[in-house]
Amino acid sequence: MKFIAWIALVIGVVVAVIYVSSGITATVGGEEPVFAWLNGWLIGLILLAFVVPALFQVSRAVGGPSRAFRGAPIGRGTVTGVRHTGVSINDKPQLELALTVDILDGASFPATTRLTVDLTEPGTVKPGRTLPVRYLPDRPEKGVVIARDVTPAEAQAALDSVQLVRGEISRAQYEIGTRGTDAEAVVMSMTPTGEIRDGKSVLHLVVQITRADRSAFTVEQDRPIPSALVPRVQPGRILRVRYLPDDETDYVILTQLNN
Repeated sequence: MKFIAWIALVIGVVVAVIYVSSGITATVGGEEPVFAWLNGWLIGLILLAFVVPALFQVSRAVGGPSRAFRGAPIGRGTVTGVRHTGVSINDKPQLELALTVDILDGASFPATTRLTVDLTEPGTVKPGRTLPVRYLPDRPEKGVVIARDVTPAEAQAALDSVQLVRGEISRAQYEIGTRGTDAEAVVMSMTPTGEIRDGKSVLHLVVQITRADRSAFTVEQDRPIPSALVPRVQPGRILRVRYLPDDETDYVILTQLNN
């Protein structure tokens, strides 16, 4: 898409030069200026003013990260605000997202970026949701880009690392997240304890986890849950979890970054 945009830019410049040249020549020849400048080469200015900027905008929206961000570290971007830019690409609106970005050294910083989304999917992007972003450690002023090029496994690994560094999960839970077995769990019951821990509500959860052989076991414990995750742990909801087969006393909920 970016290649097409550059081709359109070159064509637009060439045609615009011909347009200006033909207009000057015709005017010098004695024609009325208003008619001299109204000719078919006017398409060059239209290309430069409208088509080329739109093509570059589309290429940025649908492509991967720009060259400066390729291979850059992956952080966790938590959406704090959403604003429509007024631009739509393939009938999908473009949003400007305000983010709080948590990075691998434990620091956080505010940033903004743009994302084209399908709003027919409820809750695609809203405050509290997380997205994988790439950032430049030595140039934070350059902002961030959505890491569209990462695999689900890479996004989950980035989230686990950020949570560990920030003290949001224990080393034991990190080990479960990196070495554990994926499984499905059903929330059997959820009861608020009234405790708030690090800005998270502590809930008493009873979940039933299904092993690979379709047998099941139950884990009952109190755990702090981020507000954005609370709707997902209502009774009857199915969770993606990970646990260690040799220690079924704990588990982690896979809150994978949305990419």
